[in-house]
Amino acid sequence: MTSWRDLVVSDADGNTGDTLGFFVDSAPANLDDATIQNGRIVEWPGFFLSIEGEESDWDTPRGDIDWAGFEDALTEARGE
Repeated sequence: MTSWRDLVVSDADGNTGDTLGFFVDSAPANLDDATIQNGRIVEWPGFFLSIEGEESDWDTPRGDIDWAGFEDALTEARGE
């Protein structure tokens, strides 16, 4: 199982950036357009998530993801 922190963030052009953990910790405003349900990202316009080594696409990540603590970490990073 992969932690949400280790998911790779790619943009719509396929450019791979940092991990989701980096975005939450350092640039949480980038997640303002993300739809979060049940403590996980279900949609993030313009961005894709994938597991390391997986080619990002509309249906990634394909493996099991441990989303525990994601929503709390994002809320804390936003100062809410």
